[in-house]
Amino acid sequence: MLRAFFGFFGLKEDMIEDMRRSRSTRAIAKDWDGIPGQEYVYKLSEGNYSNFLKSHESALVMFYAPWCGHCKVIKPEYALAAMNLARSSIPAALASCDCDESPKMVERFQLSGYPTVIHFRNGRPQGEYNQGRSAMDIINFMTSQARVRDEF
Repeated sequence: MLRAFFGFFGLKEDMIEDMRRSRSTRAIAKDWDGIPGQEYVYKLSEGNYSNFLKSHESALVMFYAPWCGHCKVIKPEYALAAMNLARSSIPAALASCDCDESPKMVERFQLSGYPTVIHFRNGRPQGEYNQGRSAMDIINFMTSQARVRDEF
């Protein structure tokens, strides 16, 4: 059933797995350059985050530090999820915020570690995302959030 569900949204598990296998591990050492799908991850800062969050019904924001090892590991999966969500009909956006470049965001969202991933609905924080870190985990979460919206 899960396979049929993702097929409906244009997501194919084998396509995601092929992209995951083909990406270069060398790209993980750099910030976002060279990570497949990085162009689908919106880059937020102190100046643009408010307008971005207000203009997207459902958004997941990863607050990170470029030097953080855990952040380097999640970036490729996050970008892969962003690419697949952007190519589907799921109303969701994935964004990132470099907290070294935007230190006021750390205070604003009371961040205590990296990466911290927060789900927003209509500009309001809904809570911290604490589920799996694979592309499919992120896609499943954002898909479930789209279904929650449809139930109201």
